[in-house]
Amino acid sequence: MKEIGDGITARAKVFDAFERATLPLQAAQHDTADDLDAERRRMLHFVVVGGGPTGVECAAELQDLIAEDLVHGGKEGHVLYKNALRTPPKVTLIQSGNSLLPAYHPNVGKIARATMEGAGIEVLLDHRVTEVSPTAITVSDKRTKEHKQVRSCKLTVSSATLILPYYSHTVLLQIPYGVAIWATGVGALPLTKRLVGAIGAPYQSNVR
Repeated sequence: MKEIGDGITARAKVFDAFERATLPLQAAQHDTADDLDAERRRMLHFVVVGGGPTGVECAAELQDLIAEDLVHGGKEGHVLYKNALRTPPKVTLIQSGNSLLPAYHPNVGKIARATMEGAGIEVLLDHRVTEVSPTAITVSDKRTKEHKQVRSCKLTVSSATLILPYYSHTVLLQIPYGVAIWATGVGALPLTKRLVGAIGAPYQSNVR
């Protein structure tokens, strides 16, 4: 999420997800009603990756769009999908660090998290995205680790016992999604890079 075109594309994908979720799904021979509901939940799961200003604002605006205009209706009372949805939509914000808006005062991040969770947004902190497929995002939960101690060995030169250190296996989680918006690790535009290179140091030493 960087340019106006990215926002237009994301909005179109959100509306497309709602349209597809309201259509009858073609059930395969092995599919059950629970399987079909799970597929609808996937379609209506909107994931924003990145807990900086762009990701926080994007997730909040997305939740407002869904809650106020698509499901519950806005000021004019126009509701597009309230009675057509069998499963409720969901917005999730994934942040690799342990707080939102880490560049600001810690209280700002705490208030932002409380406000977003109060609005119904799921906030996952300390979760790093490791893989993105067309239907699921794989994240490593940095808070949950399985610790195992390997067997100790004895050094022959000194007859001392060396206890090898613990190693950790981070638990991986798969999160099904319908629309994913990447709002972290966004690089500079080619034009910006060319301008920085043309100006050069010491007048311009960074890309901000």
